[in-house]
Amino acid sequence: FRKYGVIRVDSLDEMLETAAIFSQLGGKLLRGNNVGMITVSGGEIGLIGDLAEGLDLSFPPWSAAGKRALRDALPQYSGVSNPLDAWGSGKIEETYPPCIEVATDEEHIDIVAISQDAPPGLAPAQVDQYATVADAAVAAAKRTRKPIVAISNLAGGIHPSLRKRFEQGGIPFLQGTQEGLQAIHHLVRYAKWREQDPFQSFQPTARKEVPYLQEGEEALTEYESKQILAEYGLPCPKEILCHSTEEALRAAETIGYPVVVKAISREILHKTEAGVVRLNVSNAAELRDAYDAVVDNATRFTAEGSLDGVLVQQMISDAVAEAIVGVIVDPGFGPAIVFGLGGTFVELLKDRALGIPPFTEEEAKELIAQTRVSRLLRGFRDRPPGDEQALVRTLIQVGRFALDWQDRIHTVDINPLLVRPQGKGVIVADALIEASPISREEER
Repeated sequence: FRKYGVIRVDSLDEMLETAAIFSQLGGKLLRGNNVGMITVSGGEIGLIGDLAEGLDLSFPPWSAAGKRALRDALPQYSGVSNPLDAWGSGKIEETYPPCIEVATDEEHIDIVAISQDAPPGLAPAQVDQYATVADAAVAAAKRTRKPIVAISNLAGGIHPSLRKRFEQGGIPFLQGTQEGLQAIHHLVRYAKWREQDPFQSFQPTARKEVPYLQEGEEALTEYESKQILAEYGLPCPKEILCHSTEEALRAAETIGYPVVVKAISREILHKTEAGVVRLNVSNAAELRDAYDAVVDNATRFTAEGSLDGVLVQQMISDAVAEAIVGVIVDPGFGPAIVFGLGGTFVELLKDRALGIPPFTEEEAKELIAQTRVSRLLRGFRDRPPGDEQALVRTLIQVGRFALDWQDRIHTVDINPLLVRPQGKGVIVADALIEASPISREEER
C-alpha cells in the first residue's frame, strides 16, 4: 500500500482525523517532517514525545532567534523546548499568539501544530481565550504557505464555535492528541510519496543466467541457493562443499580458521534444530569432531544417501545484526519481499515488514526503518553502527532477482543475513530457494 501512496489506518478515529487534515491541507505539500508544536502543559510535552515514537515526525529545536523571541513572549520560568509549553501564567490569549507567529516564521519548521483543550461545554471566558488563539492562527495561515493544524487534547469532541473559527480560516481542528499526530504523520508520508515516482518503469536487463533454477529442482540446498544469489551480487562467505573429513580439513586450511561446519541436505530445512551446525571450529581436532557430529545428526533426519555433503564455511564473528530477507511469489500479484530481525528467534520475535519490488534506495531504507533492525544499525550498547548502505543494496538486488525469476521461484529465505560494522558489508550466512510448482511442471 505504502509504495503506491495508499494510507493505512488502524481505527475509525484515526481515519476521521486523517480525512479531516487531508480535506483542508492535502493540497499543501510539506517540505519535510519538522513539526513546530505549541502546547498547554509540560505534561503534554511528555505525552507527545511518547505518542510520536515510531511516527515519521521530528520536533527540532527552535533557532537562536526563535528562542529569544519565545523567551520574550513567555514568563521567565518557562522553557523553550519543541514541543513548547505556552501556558505561561494561564493567559493563553497573551502567550499563544506571539508563539504561533514565531513558530510560523521558523524556516526549518515544515508544519505548525497548535494543541489546546477545547471540548464542548467550555465556559464563555475560556471560549473567548481560545477564540483569540484561533484568530492568531488564522492570521498566521493567511501570510504563509506553511500548513497549520489545531489539535484538541481530548477526543471527546470540540467546541463548535472554535471548530468553526479554525476551519473557516483553513485550519483543520483534529480531535485527540494521538489521532492528531497520526494524521500529521500520514500527511508527511503522503508528501514524501508525491515527491517520488512510485510508478517508475522497471527496465529489466536480460536476467542473469543462474545454475539450478532451470533444472527443475524443487528445493535447493543452501550451497546451491547461495551460488544463485551470488550471481546477483549478494555477498556470501568463503565456503567449500566437502564429502570427506580429509576434504573438510583441506577446505578449512584454505579458508582459514575459525570456520563453520554444516551438514547439507534437501531434507533438513532447520539446521540448528537438527544439530547439524557447528560454529567457531578453531583447529583440525575440533573440525574432525564437528564433521563426525553433524554427519551423525544428519542421518537421523534424512533418508540414506540424501546427504549432499558437509559445508565448511568462513566464520563471521563481527555481525552487529542478524536479519531475515524473504521472498514469496504469488501467481496473481507477483513477488513480495519480507524483511526483519533474523536468526533462530525469527518466529518468536515476528519483527517483519513487507515491501513490493523494485526498490529505490529510499524505499529500501523505509523498509528497514519499519523494523528493529534499524535500531541495531544505529549502534546498540557496545556494538558499532551497522553497514546500512550495504543492506540497502542487498534489498534492491534481492528485489531484482525476485522480479527476474518470479516465474521460477516460489520462496526465498535468507536467514541470517549478517550485517557487519559500517564499511564491512553484509554476508548471506544461510539461504534456501524453493522452485515454484509452475516451473516444476514446465520442466517436466
